[in-house]
Amino acid sequence: MCGRSETVLQFMINLNKFLKQLEIENNYKETENCINLERDWAILSEIQSVGFEKVTDISLDLLKVEFCYKDEKDQEHKLQLIIPEDFPKSEVQTVTNLPDADWAPKSIKSFLGIYTEWRDVLEDYLPAWKELADLDKFCWVLDPDPPTPCDMYRRLAAGPSLSVQVELDPGDPFQLPHLKFFGPDSKVNPLREKLCENADLWDRDDPLLANLENLLGIEFPDKSNVTREDLKIDCWICYSFNLEGATPTTICRTDRCSACFHDACAYEWLKSLPDSRTTLETVFGNCPYCRSPMSVKIPK
Repeated sequence: MCGRSETVLQFMINLNKFLKQLEIENNYKETENCINLERDWAILSEIQSVGFEKVTDISLDLLKVEFCYKDEKDQEHKLQLIIPEDFPKSEVQTVTNLPDADWAPKSIKSFLGIYTEWRDVLEDYLPAWKELADLDKFCWVLDPDPPTPCDMYRRLAAGPSLSVQVELDPGDPFQLPHLKFFGPDSKVNPLREKLCENADLWDRDDPLLANLENLLGIEFPDKSNVTREDLKIDCWICYSFNLEGATPTTICRTDRCSACFHDACAYEWLKSLPDSRTTLETVFGNCPYCRSPMSVKIPK
């Protein structure tokens, strides 16, 4: 019976039937091996309901299985299921690339139900991901480094020691996003003024990048012809950009300096100064380059 099986699932089903028949004929008691076989058969049946062609990884002990979904742009998205040893009595856990870290499927045992719910939620995020993908393609993205599907924001280099953080609402990625500016006052204040003056120019039908440039009256540097050195984006204390996942966000507000620092680097520098002071979880002191006043939140 097992020798005629054409697929792994069919083999497991036939083997399960064979062992059950053997158990009845010989009055065997259920053993741990039979219990494991029941679990494996149940898991393989669930995988079959989704489709083995969608599986990109699976552990030999069947404690983890990873499914893949390709969206309309042929981008791959991964769903990992953590399967308990006593499945199907206990619920599986999910690991996804969704921006909503608290997302959990309503279907807690059906692999097909979990996969379908996850795919439908993915589809809702596709418009936001498309807008952000254009920024990743054409602009210098300073943070996150590197961008992932979990991130609904991008901090874009707008010039030397000047950047704009763009945060989209995934529920409506075509509306005016939340903007935050980083840089010296002489460069940031004009952008804030443009934002107030041109807010009504935002056009939901235009691409995100075109809207941002029209709104702020600037042209974002193209990473194809502008170098990292031109943008002065590295930390002026540790001389690196990515420090354990953090990027420089503390910038000297004096235009003649405009030095960039990681929050952690700036904090270590300021707290070492004999005349620095701390108020409301903020350390105040002087820039290590121009001695102008600067401050930084105490890193958590």
